[in-house]
Amino acid sequence: MSKSTQNLNLAIVTKRKGQYSETFIKQHIEKLPFNIHLYYGDGYPFRHDKAGILNRGLKKVLFRLIGKITGNSILDYEKSLESSLKRNKVDVVLAEYGHYASKILPVIRRSGIPLVVHFHGHDMYATKHLKKYDNYKELNEVASKIVVVSKDMLKKAESIGMSKEKLVYNVYGPDDIFHYVKTDLSQPAFLAIGRFVAKKAPQKTIVAFSKVVERVPEARLHMVGSGELLDECKRLVEKNKISSNVTFHGVLSPEEIKGLMGKVRAFVQHSVVAENGDKEGTPLAVLESQAAGLPVVATRHAGIADVVDHEQTGFLVDENDIERMAEFMTRIATDYSLAVRLGENAKKRILSNFTLQRHLDKLTQTIKDQVAS
Repeated sequence: MSKSTQNLNLAIVTKRKGQYSETFIKQHIEKLPFNIHLYYGDGYPFRHDKAGILNRGLKKVLFRLIGKITGNSILDYEKSLESSLKRNKVDVVLAEYGHYASKILPVIRRSGIPLVVHFHGHDMYATKHLKKYDNYKELNEVASKIVVVSKDMLKKAESIGMSKEKLVYNVYGPDDIFHYVKTDLSQPAFLAIGRFVAKKAPQKTIVAFSKVVERVPEARLHMVGSGELLDECKRLVEKNKISSNVTFHGVLSPEEIKGLMGKVRAFVQHSVVAENGDKEGTPLAVLESQAAGLPVVATRHAGIADVVDHEQTGFLVDENDIERMAEFMTRIATDYSLAVRLGENAKKRILSNFTLQRHLDKLTQTIKDQVAS
């Protein structure tokens, strides 16, 4: 018989232990029904959440000596990880992000432990990752299963040669707390959540909103997050003379975001393909907002089109079509009953098709299936 869920040892390997923008990884760590071992580290997974640094003391000296003799400076980390996986009797490794999975392939090859790779967005699209890892040919060879979060990502994976029989399409699900938001759609206010980076194009959201203000002077835009484009966006708000209409909240907790969702009429996001090829997976904030009962105005970008039903749960526009986005935002800002109808539809659709439990159940089964009976 195969191992029971509770007795299965799952190693989750990722770069960071607690990145605010990676809620989906936090969900896996906290809610997958296995005995979880978390390995993480910037550059290479050299820490274990329970044991700390993997290679210390005599083991560190020995592994570094081996690394020097072989001329492979990373070998000490590889040996440490391999030893820890064996010591903890790990049954399956879940690697968060494709490029991070590629770093540990030598360990996976030697250990023979089944590898499930979970792609999330930039790891599938950004040119630097695809070039560095030769379109993930070795990863496809070694991995048991490869999880993608949008239909667009599924097509991309197939286009670079990943095996169809290994691919698993599994959209995220919003945390259950968002189903209990008490929305008040009475104010013509909009919410944008996400890192201030090129693929999320926050500048385009701001420009579209400035056009809304021309017709609806009392309209408000709340922007949550941080990132390299934040200062540029603040200058853009000043340039468009809408400083009194836009609030930059910085990074907020899920509870704080939940509170903001109760005070706005819709969620907005103008995602685009960045110059380096980077794209979204399926933005979790789009799912969370709809779970709360908010309509969404966004672009037909990557996984957004999978989870937003145009004219039923929100509105979708082509990338860079700022005029059309402003038009739909204005419709919502001036039509309360429309916002209510779209929001109610959105909530029902998320509950029926995109719950967190559905996402976790499918990932759980994918992982269990890799353990030999």
